[in-house]
Amino acid sequence: MKKLFLTITLVATSVALNAQSVKLQSAISDSKNDRLDKAKANIDEACEHEGTKDDPKTWRYKAEIYYKIGTTTKDKFKNLDPNAMQVAYEAAAKSIQLDTEKEFFNNNYATIKNITVYYYNQGVDGFNNKDYNLAMSAFEKVGNMSKTIGDAKGMGDGYYNAAVAAEQLKDKEKAAKIYNELVKINYANPNVYAIVYQSYKDSKETDKALAVAEKSAAVGEKLQAQPKQPGKTVVTYVYYFPLLDAYFSAGNTAKAEEIITKILETEPNNPDVLNKIGSVLEGAGKADEAKAKYEASLLLKAEQYEANYNIGAWFFNRGVDKMEEANKVPLSDKTGAYDKLKAESIKYFNDAVPYLENSLKYK
Repeated sequence: MKKLFLTITLVATSVALNAQSVKLQSAISDSKNDRLDKAKANIDEACEHEGTKDDPKTWRYKAEIYYKIGTTTKDKFKNLDPNAMQVAYEAAAKSIQLDTEKEFFNNNYATIKNITVYYYNQGVDGFNNKDYNLAMSAFEKVGNMSKTIGDAKGMGDGYYNAAVAAEQLKDKEKAAKIYNELVKINYANPNVYAIVYQSYKDSKETDKALAVAEKSAAVGEKLQAQPKQPGKTVVTYVYYFPLLDAYFSAGNTAKAEEIITKILETEPNNPDVLNKIGSVLEGAGKADEAKAKYEASLLLKAEQYEANYNIGAWFFNRGVDKMEEANKVPLSDKTGAYDKLKAESIKYFNDAVPYLENSLKYK
């Protein structure tokens, strides 16, 4: 009698397992034949049953079915699940977790990659419509989902755009947090390092600022060492500017000069580079050296805004300095110092005019 009971129990269990296996197979068939409502019902049951809920294949197909629901153009299927894309991602992620043999990794990778494209487009729409909350949310999902499949570029691009959206929302704390994460993963975008560097510099966290500047230069060197691809230009010199500024700020002129030399070795005739170097020099109090770089830039490209404006501003600021000196001369002074300084000030202002006019012309 006991043997009969055990046999009946085993048969019943086998029937139940086979039934759930049938649910999975039915879901796959329904998905292939675009019966998404039935596919959803069957796969949901398969995902809950003891016999199939720990099978990576079950979750791989749940991801595929829900992705189809999220992208369908058929009205009768559109509202099967308003959160279909998120469910699809979570299903694919679970399949990856369960799939120790990586049997379905390529399928799950493709599904998640397609989902990130969906959210990326959603983020772009958010930017275009100035809906920065939508943009931030969508791009953060792109970053998180790309991280699941080890897509470093997708992760970096997603997080970077999320940070830009956070800045548009004036959420400085959120933006700073994301930018710092991007620095940690060596994201290849010079703006990231420049922003984080400047933030630490402004808050007087010199050691952290220098560390970020050094990391920026290291990323630039790595990119510079990579083989050049036909038709693709990789700009690397901008990665060195935080370190250049850090050295000047620390009074380490020798190191700063080494960085300038390194930059000019790769970009000797680039007017934009000369302008940027000039700006850093001016910020470091090296006004005459800065002016020389602006003039060199102008020789390479006369019809430009930046160098014309920088030289014009250089003369104008000198004029302001001379006028302030003149105003400090005591009224009792009989040496003519006031008139001399005022004349020098006016000359500087006059010298500034043609450059500033050209800057407006080429803006």
